[in-house]
Amino acid sequence: MVEEELRIRVGDEKIIKIWQDKWIPSTPDGRVSTPRPAGCKARKVNELMNENNQWNIPMLKEIFSDHDCHLIQKIPLSLQGGKDRYHWAYTKNGNYTVKSGYVQAKSMQDKEITGNKINGETSRRDQNSSVWRNLRGLNIKYKIKHFISKCLQGILPTNEAVHRRTGKGDNICHRCGEGVDSVEHMLFFCKNIEQAWKMFPLQWDGLNEERWSF
Repeated sequence: MVEEELRIRVGDEKIIKIWQDKWIPSTPDGRVSTPRPAGCKARKVNELMNENNQWNIPMLKEIFSDHDCHLIQKIPLSLQGGKDRYHWAYTKNGNYTVKSGYVQAKSMQDKEITGNKINGETSRRDQNSSVWRNLRGLNIKYKIKHFISKCLQGILPTNEAVHRRTGKGDNICHRCGEGVDSVEHMLFFCKNIEQAWKMFPLQWDGLNEERWSF
């Protein structure tokens, strides 16, 4: 948990990765929410600065959403070239304390219990629908039925689902680095998956129309 909640304060060591690291102090998970634009070559945070070691505003507006652009501009930059350093997100001075760690762990536990309760009630309410009856009647291996069941319940641990339920992590697909990693993106829209579909000896004519919703 401590590692998950650490953030990086921007300095001049040129090690912070724009799309992977937690360097945005005003967001729940510390990462930018803007998907990486196609063709964007910027990888490190220092590439977003000008020769005066200040934020390159035109570049920020070109790459990021207005929300992310505003948050990035609020991050102070050291004129003396301070080093990148980690800090704890739940104390004012950035130092970890046992008390702040306990409070955050308790909050995470409460959210998990609430989420499990809601998902359980939804599952029981829908278990007699025609979709579930059809799934139970399929002549396929149990592990495939189990996978389909997780997709239908929205509990498959895609990046999007984990980010939505916990407010942590990155919801972007780590395979293509572009779209939000939902069930539909994972199975149909990811560029790598599209290439895999072309290799399979099967075809579904209605795929393009139906793939927006699992």
